[in-house]
Formats: sequence, C-alpha cells, structure tokens
Amino acid sequence: MSRRATGIFLPPPAIYLLFLALAWLLHRLWHLALPRNLWTHCFGWGLIDAGVLLMLWAGLLMLWRKTTVNPYGKPARLLEEGPFRFSRNPIYLADSLIYCGIALLWGSLWPWLLLPVGSVAVSYAAAPEPVFARSKARGVKFGHSK
Repeated sequence: MSRRATGIFLPPPAIYLLFLALAWLLHRLWHLALPRNLWTHCFGWGLIDAGVLLMLWAGLLMLWRKTTVNPYGKPARLLEEGPFRFSRNPIYLADSLIYCGIALLWGSLWPWLLLPVGSVAVSYAAAPEPVFARSKARGVKFGHSK
C-alpha cells in the first residue's frame, strides 16, 4: 500500500483500531487486568463522549468553513478557531480520547502500554514532516494567531 498525496498511509481511526486489536490479542495471551469499577466505567464513557463531541465540533466547523473533513483531501484553508485553537488536528485528539475511554472500560493494561506506540504511529502516518516543510515554505505558522 502506498502513501496518498497527503502523506497518509492509514487513517488514524484505523491505526487506533489496529492497536486495540493487538491489545485484545495480547490480553488473550497474557491477561493483565486493571481494576474495573463505577469510576472507571463513568470516566471511560466520559472520555468516549468527549471524543465524539470534539470530533463532531471539529467536523461541523470544517464543513461550515467549507474545507474538507476527508483526511485524503486537500484542505481549502487553515482553521484557527473553535477546537483548532487548541490542537492542530482535534479529530486525531478525539480519536485518542475515544481510545482511552475504551481502554478504561476494557480494564486491561495492554491498551495503555500500546498507547504511546499508537500515538507515535498516528503522528508519523498522518502528519509526516513534509507537511510542515511545505507549510513553512509558504509562510504558514501553525498555532499562531493573527
């Protein structure tokens, strides 16, 4: 499989799903359970809800500003408002929140051990260095307001 024009090899939700599948397989082989109680249940669903709401907020803002939500598409403009004030890509942050919520509900140590590797995989697969180099060449500064 080759990289697309934007540099994305796999979309972040697919990467996180692969890491959850790997965590499930490792949990089946080596059972490393974490405590599950009312607090982990509430926080797990809270993280999932926060991730879904953040994803909807960012997605609706992108549609409202007439730029693409498709990670393979070419964005029409750089958004610096709403959730984009806090994160360069809040949808990827939302994916991470949902992953953490699932990990809390699951009650296994494996998703937590794989989270740093999954986050690095998302960073390299979805936002490679050439994106920043092209932006710098055009004079675009991420994270700076006008």
